[in-house]
Amino acid sequence: MTAKPGDIILSVGDYSLAVSPFGREYKVDPIETSRKERSASGKLWVDIISTKRKVTLTYSLIDDSDLQDFVYLYGLQTTLVFTHYVRDSVSPDVFNVSMDSFSQGRLLTGTNGLWTDVVVVLEEI
Repeated sequence: MTAKPGDIILSVGDYSLAVSPFGREYKVDPIETSRKERSASGKLWVDIISTKRKVTLTYSLIDDSDLQDFVYLYGLQTTLVFTHYVRDSVSPDVFNVSMDSFSQGRLLTGTNGLWTDVVVVLEEI
């Protein structure tokens, strides 16, 4: 598989999942761990301990097989390797994440049902 800009891969051990780009919104938010205190003069002192990333993948529509891939990865309850090919396949953004439980809404039932409003949250470790 040749990676293209925008591709996202989630992997653990020998298992690797190319995250479906169809209907996907991708958002990265910083998570800051800090300690805040006010001095006697009233000045606020902030000590930033670390800054990590929270990745949110939102699908307006996803098919059952793609959703089951996320269910499988969540069921492993282990650290995943997140790889995002931002501009090229030479220098991807790679970091370890944990997967939170995710919400989903059923649109169509059947063997290959469709799901809506699926939100997958990954937090950098």
